[in-house]
Amino acid sequence: MKKLTSGFHETSLTSNRMNKTLPVFIVLYVLGDFISSILYYNDVIPNRNWLILCSLLLSETIPLILVLGYIQSKKLGEKFNPKKYIVNIGWQVKHWIKIFILDTKRKWLSIIVLAIMSYVLILVVETMMFAIYPGQNLLQNNISTNNNGSWIKIIAPIFLAPVFEELLYRKLLPSVLTNIFSSAINYKIARFLAIIFAALFFVGQHDLQLIPLAVGYFANALFLQKIADNSNSLTAPILVHALYNILNLVLVIH
Repeated sequence: MKKLTSGFHETSLTSNRMNKTLPVFIVLYVLGDFISSILYYNDVIPNRNWLILCSLLLSETIPLILVLGYIQSKKLGEKFNPKKYIVNIGWQVKHWIKIFILDTKRKWLSIIVLAIMSYVLILVVETMMFAIYPGQNLLQNNISTNNNGSWIKIIAPIFLAPVFEELLYRKLLPSVLTNIFSSAINYKIARFLAIIFAALFFVGQHDLQLIPLAVGYFANALFLQKIADNSNSLTAPILVHALYNILNLVLVIH
């Protein structure tokens, strides 16, 4: 595992910066999600494709971009300035694109192996849970699949969700919760609880309707956290997460 996760670009954010970034991220996410919910339930946008796109932009993409600009501004010690903020966003986006390309070239085999391990883990856990809860198989068959907005459903899991979710659930949230819990309890216990809570929030975000699926996602969240911790990197879990989603989409389509 250590050999597979070594050599990725290390992501360094101070505790103070993460403590300040997380509330901004959550506020932007909740606000965007609230607005997208209003659009969804009131049919303000009749076209389903555009509705899904607007929801993704408001709840994930825009908050992520704004947070990247916020991190860079704080790193440079700059006060808020709209022009500089936009420049900082552009710098961060270009910087991370370069890192993703470099890490993919250097660690492509490790990414493939880890993504397959992730897929097998979820498959095994879900199979075991469906054996324990056989009634959930019937529920799974009755859950309708919405094929509207299919092109967005392909783009989002590959390019948007992995970056947003890994930054929030594998870096910011566990780190901040660890800092909070460790003020009252042993650090190792605090870290363990922080990772568990972050994984539960990750599962909750996906609004899974079946127990086996939720347990499978929870196991995968812990696996991705292990990758993030071993590599001290964000690109490692992001690239593995993205490739897992690609594998999942290919198998679902076929």
